[in-house]
Amino acid sequence: MSLDIQNLVLRLDEQLILDHVSLHVNDGERVGLVGSSGSGKSMLLRAATGLLPVRAQVSGSCVLGSMQTVGASDESLAHFRGKYVGVVFQQANRALNPMLSVEEQISLPLRIHYHLDADDVHNRVLTMLDKVGLPQNIASQRTFELSGGQQQRVGIATALITSPRLILADEPTTALDSVTQRDVVRMLASLVDDMGASMLFVTHDFSVLSHAAKRCYVLDSGRLVDSADVQDLLENPHVTSTLQLVSAAKKLTLRSQKLDSTKVNSIKFTAENSNIENSNSKSSNSENNNTENNNSKSAKDSEYGTDSALIVAKNIHVILGHGKRCAEVLKGVDVCVRAGESLAIIGGSGSGKTTLIRSILGLQEISAGSIAYDGKILHSVHSTNNTNNANNTNSANNANCVSNSTNTQNYVNNSTILSKCKKISAYDMLRKETSLVFQHPFAALDPRWTVRSSVAEPLEIWRKSLRLDNETIRQRVDDALILVGLPPKDFAERYPHELSGGQAQCVCIARALINNPRVLVADEPMSAIDVAERTRILDAFAAIRKERPTMSCIFVSHDLGMIQHVATRVMVLHDGEVVESGSVSDVLNRPQHDYTRALVNAASM
Repeated sequence: MSLDIQNLVLRLDEQLILDHVSLHVNDGERVGLVGSSGSGKSMLLRAATGLLPVRAQVSGSCVLGSMQTVGASDESLAHFRGKYVGVVFQQANRALNPMLSVEEQISLPLRIHYHLDADDVHNRVLTMLDKVGLPQNIASQRTFELSGGQQQRVGIATALITSPRLILADEPTTALDSVTQRDVVRMLASLVDDMGASMLFVTHDFSVLSHAAKRCYVLDSGRLVDSADVQDLLENPHVTSTLQLVSAAKKLTLRSQKLDSTKVNSIKFTAENSNIENSNSKSSNSENNNTENNNSKSAKDSEYGTDSALIVAKNIHVILGHGKRCAEVLKGVDVCVRAGESLAIIGGSGSGKTTLIRSILGLQEISAGSIAYDGKILHSVHSTNNTNNANNTNSANNANCVSNSTNTQNYVNNSTILSKCKKISAYDMLRKETSLVFQHPFAALDPRWTVRSSVAEPLEIWRKSLRLDNETIRQRVDDALILVGLPPKDFAERYPHELSGGQAQCVCIARALINNPRVLVADEPMSAIDVAERTRILDAFAAIRKERPTMSCIFVSHDLGMIQHVATRVMVLHDGEVVESGSVSDVLNRPQHDYTRALVNAASM
């Protein structure tokens, strides 16, 4: 099915969103649409499918196949959407209904548009789960129980279950790790081609776009400013906005590594294979490891000693679920963060990165292990079996986080008394001195608060203790917004629903930085921000770190290009275990574990 848009104009109240936009997607063609955050990409898709706000004023022409959607009735659009046009939304966690199971969610378009018996619907859902690379046993799970990558695959399955003739994909790889990102793009392109459908692929990531489409439009401030083959745009950008996007993308792209991609791509990363690879690696490299450990033991003890450690998490186990659905999400993970250090935690979707951060901050109950902050035990739980297994599994990978066994043992021995007496006050101190940037910005912002109110929230909480007046808070909010590239006069009085995904994430970053935290924890801080915005945010982070060299940072990210700029040390999580850790240059340039090689290889595509 073709898509033909001519002179499309869209206004929200008095603001011009789209200015005479014209584009065309031929039947069976995959076309890209790229642009910075807030350029109008998502609103263009909404206009094409009739999903605009009530106050929107739209004119021009938008023809899907033979149907004119501008001015069409809601009944006609509802019959068309889901049956002939499938939409993959930007944030799967917001697009999926948390009250529905995976099977109910995927089968919803089938049950709305077709009269099929229950067995036929069930079999089609299972077939689609196989096509998108998900196990059939998750069909009964709720969508909120899935990782970000799994949610995105469910969203793709929901869009494709009726075999639509046109696919509109709005940032379908946002917040996915490099391996999952590559697999999702290839899978989506393959499924679209197999169905003989057309696709308009919206993104701000040129490395993804080059694998999803052959031809591309560039949208800037609501206007189409460029159109050419993707390869031509990457090699010879002529328009200023295109040049800026391409230059920023090249700056943030991980340099290609000389990896054996054939071997890496053939690996099935399961827990069983990971254990086999670990055991083989340990046996084959035992002599080299012993020599290196003897030579560098004292250096590591000094570098990661508890004297300078701000956060020490030892042998962390987390078990989620009950009964048959019980799963061990973290399996004996050790984390050590020094004052002034930037630690990056990378890994695939569902590897346990966010759970680890939640555990350190006391937001997730741990099944075993101990957590200390600034020399004080926050929480400690004993489990003999888990501890022994974890020590056998992770001792080699996490040697740099175990720097003083005597002090650590003292922590554990005193945990019973300290955890009862000081757990609440210790966590209060950690949370007071820690700021967070969450993965999903819209879920982290109160929809009833303006941007100014959201950014000022940390200062309002500590207003009395910090002796802040209204003018001081206002000025600091303005400074924080300017720092992340949001002019206060344009954004301070907006509400979250009036922001793009990248702009909303910038608001969250400004809120996290406004109270000068001792520890900054960022969970996928740039997943929703285009490459041009990322360079400005990276510059802001660099300036802040220069002014406050003792501030510790923990970055959870799948963006290896960003990691090489903001982190000094990196640890790789896979299936709840640390498979590799070390300096950023060593891990990214000379990865030792096959899973790390796969991440680097996918990020360099």
